[in-house]
Amino acid sequence: MSQPSSSEQQPLGPGAPRYRKPRLDLYTILLTIALLALILGAVLLYAHLDTFGNQISGGPIPTARLWFDAIEGGLRGLCQVA
Repeated sequence: MSQPSSSEQQPLGPGAPRYRKPRLDLYTILLTIALLALILGAVLLYAHLDTFGNQISGGPIPTARLWFDAIEGGLRGLCQVA
């Protein structure tokens, strides 16, 4: 029996498992592009909001309540008996 050459021997010993180095595949590249796009979008949104001086006040306009008031007022006008 011949001895294995030094290039064929495992660096961690004969019983050590062999692992392949993970390769950079298409999905990893797409995830990286998506992450960069999210970061860029957040930075651009912050820059856009900074043009307002971060003085945005108030909250959302309750449009549903405006519709209910309009419908209710219209029904009152129709249901009034003279």
